[in-house]
Amino acid sequence: MSFSEIKKYTLKKIKNHWIKLIVISLIYIIFTTAINFIPLVGFIFMFIFSTPISYGYILSLIKVIDGENVSIIDFLLLGFKYTGKIWRVIGNVFARLFLPILILFGFAVLVAYNSLPILEAFYNHTLTLNIEISPFINIGLLGYIITLIYIAYKVLSYSMCKFLLMDYPNEKGASIVRKSINIMKGNKIKLIVFCLSFIGWIILSILTFGIGLTLLLPYLNISIYYFYKNISPEKE
Repeated sequence: MSFSEIKKYTLKKIKNHWIKLIVISLIYIIFTTAINFIPLVGFIFMFIFSTPISYGYILSLIKVIDGENVSIIDFLLLGFKYTGKIWRVIGNVFARLFLPILILFGFAVLVAYNSLPILEAFYNHTLTLNIEISPFINIGLLGYIITLIYIAYKVLSYSMCKFLLMDYPNEKGASIVRKSINIMKGNKIKLIVFCLSFIGWIILSILTFGIGLTLLLPYLNISIYYFYKNISPEKE
């Protein structure tokens, strides 16, 4: 299916479920936002459960459009239920990204360390246009940007893990990650372009001070789910 066909198919699937999808999305937004305002405890809770709850939210949306009986807070229960499995997937992703992240941190340190004389001159009001800039700053910045792009590229390879976990709940984390990598071969740019096609909805959400998110989140997530189904070797 083309991008427009996927979006039309999504709208067709959610046409009779808008109210429930909006209510679930509203509660999801309120809950995750409120938790973040709780000092320390909120941070720890979201660090552990933010991704599982996000998974539970998407799974709830899919269950709604599939006609299953889902309550408006099932995203929490589903998130807690799959926390272990999701963290096994996260662990496998982190293991693959550990070295690039370490290199990224190294370049950041290189830039920061060699920028100290400039910061000192600025603080002492002695900064001039003739100040000598270390070549290591340029090297560090270039390396940082290249590594960041590489990490973003790799993250796209793992972007289908949440949907694969829905289809293969008994698979190990490493297997889920490998399947996502295989599915996303040749489809990374397609996913970026597909997500950019929702720019109008994103602008609407901003102009409505976030209220439009209750429409955007279900529409976007379900659309990406059908994007996944469209590129999956085992299509519906």
